Amino acid sequence: MTEVEFTRLMSELAQTAPVLNKESDSINHLIEQFQDSLGKLNLGLEVWLSRPIRTQATSVEWSNDWAPATTVIRLGFGRDGTERTWELRVRHVTYRDTNEDTWGPQVGGHYDESLLKASRDVRIAALRAFPELLKELKSSADAAIATIQQAKKFVQ
Repeated sequence: MTEVEFTRLMSELAQTAPVLNKESDSINHLIEQFQDSLGKLNLGLEVWLSRPIRTQATSVEWSNDWAPATTVIRLGFGRDGTERTWELRVRHVTYRDTNEDTWGPQVGGHYDESLLKASRDVRIAALRAFPELLKELKSSADAAIATIQQAKKFVQ
């Protein structure tokens, strides 16, 4: 990259940054609206998307050395661990990379956080997955209804 190209790109980025910041101000409002709508339904079902909304390359300590790893971030709807309120959450799980097309064993456990407290890039990625989460919640609710109705046949 030449100095001229670098300067041009920096100038373009300087023009883009305020637009991104302005648009980003609405992200939490969108998340809160969707979360409130789901909460009002009182489903009581925890659902996590199987497809990650983001993956990040990282490394982990493995057998007294550092090994390549991948952190997978998934969107879900579940309870906050402390306040026990239902909210949109993201789960970060790190897997050791293998030489195959699959991730190796999970390493270091996982942690969940409120989507509202996640980084900007994770919150933006989650917005794209809202329709998929809604479909998954509907599917889980339908499956729960079918299970309850089936159990009623045996108990009554």
